[in-house]
Amino acid sequence: MSAPQHRTELTRLDFELLRALVRFGYMRPDAAVGYLGASTYGVRKSWRRLHAVGAVRADPVPLDLVAADGAMRATTATAWTATSRGAGLLGPHHVPGTELRVTLGPPRPSPAMARHTVGVAHLAAWYRRSGFEVTSERDILSLERPTKIGERRVQVVTSWTVSIPGKLGVHPPDLGAVDAIGGQWAVELERKTGTVNDYADIVGAYQAAGLGQIWHVLSQKSAKRLVAAASRRGIQWGPPPARGVFASTDGLVRLQGWLPGRLLAGPETWKVERNFPTTAPAGLPLPSQPARLDTWRQGTVVDPEAGLWEPVEMWDAA
Repeated sequence: MSAPQHRTELTRLDFELLRALVRFGYMRPDAAVGYLGASTYGVRKSWRRLHAVGAVRADPVPLDLVAADGAMRATTATAWTATSRGAGLLGPHHVPGTELRVTLGPPRPSPAMARHTVGVAHLAAWYRRSGFEVTSERDILSLERPTKIGERRVQVVTSWTVSIPGKLGVHPPDLGAVDAIGGQWAVELERKTGTVNDYADIVGAYQAAGLGQIWHVLSQKSAKRLVAAASRRGIQWGPPPARGVFASTDGLVRLQGWLPGRLLAGPETWKVERNFPTTAPAGLPLPSQPARLDTWRQGTVVDPEAGLWEPVEMWDAA
């Protein structure tokens, strides 16, 4: 007589973690805790359940992280991602800023791009904690990448991407964020420094599309070039809405310095208060209930898109 098959049950928290990994490619544990609003040990339990069914894996990737002494160090650290099996467990999800839903295939994150991918995922957690709905570059391109019909390329949806003069295809933001009143913000993480001309083209394209834009920059050189590019587009700069933030007079173009996440050493170091500011990104106002995600605990999780905050039944992965 054969032994009974072990069955792993997955909770709503497990699925929310899995979906985040599929959408953003790579995510570190501190970003997962911030993004989900769950306890550190609840997230670790979710990771273990997902790993037990082959839905996720951990990759060693090169990252620049902030050490305890405040210095930024090049190191190799663990980043979480989803597998093909994990992506296959998920159904479609809504893309904020549109009325549409998408189903994504497995992510194929590149370790060579891990610094950028992990940085964007950490920003997504910060924006989500601050009351924004967030959408990933994968979400956006799955909807808005032009498709070839006959001899022509046709773009059906244009909620987030913009066209850059002289360049083929469309330009998606690194992250899309929708604020409490429905305003759409194109969020860019600028780890490297581009030219003033390139920045002016992108700033102008977002401006023409009516998108707010927020640039998170690693270097002062990038900041200076972005300020010059925006000024070239006729954008006037007003008083800073918060320390370290530049903003246009209409508030629709914002610039803020950025640093990568911290070195981690177990769940005690994944805590939100250690890894995220208490203020909203780019001097934007916090909603009246900024920490509502923190009602999620252990496996009793609430769907943030649902009208009622109530537990969701467990799902059987076997």
